[in-house]
Amino acid sequence: MFYFKINRVRLHDTHSSSLFPWAEKPTINMVSFIVTQTADTVSLDNWIKETDPVKKKTNLDAIINNNIMMVDIPDISVKYNTDASITFGDTGYLLYRSETIPDDLSWIFLAIKNNDKNRIVWTEIKNTITSSESKTLAQALSVILQANPAIDLALAVTRLVAGEAAKHLSTKPDDILGSACQSFIRQQHYPYGERSRDGIPDTTGNMLVDYSLFAYNAQQIPS
Repeated sequence: MFYFKINRVRLHDTHSSSLFPWAEKPTINMVSFIVTQTADTVSLDNWIKETDPVKKKTNLDAIINNNIMMVDIPDISVKYNTDASITFGDTGYLLYRSETIPDDLSWIFLAIKNNDKNRIVWTEIKNTITSSESKTLAQALSVILQANPAIDLALAVTRLVAGEAAKHLSTKPDDILGSACQSFIRQQHYPYGERSRDGIPDTTGNMLVDYSLFAYNAQQIPS
């Protein structure tokens, strides 16, 4: 069994535009992308070659759902504009669970300030990514497949999806407050089935994350 959790998120600045930021309670939406091992290259190749828009969208939905574990954490209102700390009880929030221990794992975590509380941020992002009208994902994956069919396509898909999400958000009133990106290798980072880190900085310098992972072989536990 394998479990990956987020335990705490700290934001230095929530990008308030209010004249009274201490009175504002911004709503934060958090999205996690996790992928393990290698994606199904046959499905990806068939999707790129498909010309029917309806089938192409159905295939893309299946690829994303089968190869990427996506978790949308419910909207959270924070009390302070600066140094906001979001915790998930004393157990953390489960982002990924697997019956087998992955040999490698890639994780992208986005913190988004939702400036329009009447819409669901992640639903809109996913609809944009899986749209049959979207060409960016298909073109980028086509280049990857032609250059190196043996490449870790799961990681490529994750990065492209996160990139599409960021691109989509850049056209909306929402702000990306944090973007964490990490890769883990079993033998190097969790050879004994456990890893926990606090205060890991993200790529923007505005967010710190605490995470933990735990793994064990269920067959070795006596009944």
